[in-house]
Amino acid sequence: MSSSEVETLNLIHQDVALELECASVRFELCDQLGLQAEIHVDGMFAKATINLNNNYRLSVRPARPGFNGVSTWFKWHEVTHPTTGELMIFSQARCVVELELFEAESDGAKSLISFGIEAQDMEQLIKKALAKINQHCGLRLVALPEINQVTPIN
Repeated sequence: MSSSEVETLNLIHQDVALELECASVRFELCDQLGLQAEIHVDGMFAKATINLNNNYRLSVRPARPGFNGVSTWFKWHEVTHPTTGELMIFSQARCVVELELFEAESDGAKSLISFGIEAQDMEQLIKKALAKINQHCGLRLVALPEINQVTPIN
């Protein structure tokens, strides 16, 4: 399937495409990477939240509005392999990342920095985002893993 066919399917079935992309992001963040993360979908918009150390959180949302304003996490590319001539199709995540701080005395989150970022997948996107935050804010943050509590067998 060419990238134009993928884009056509996305246009025809925008709600399904968004749900599938969100499921893919959820699978990568929670199942593959094992992070404390959630995906929120509200109609045409989606957002992923990833818990970090010291009460920080990354809020990640698609930077690319699709047709009719429906969010899309990924941009599809077609590249012809220079030696084999094989057509290769790949996706790239394009997102806006916002660093938030939760303070105990207030009930909400305080936004500290926001920026756009592109990466081949969510793992690389998180690494790039945390490196950029370290560079600009001097904060050494890490994404927190999901903790599974094991019940002892008696």
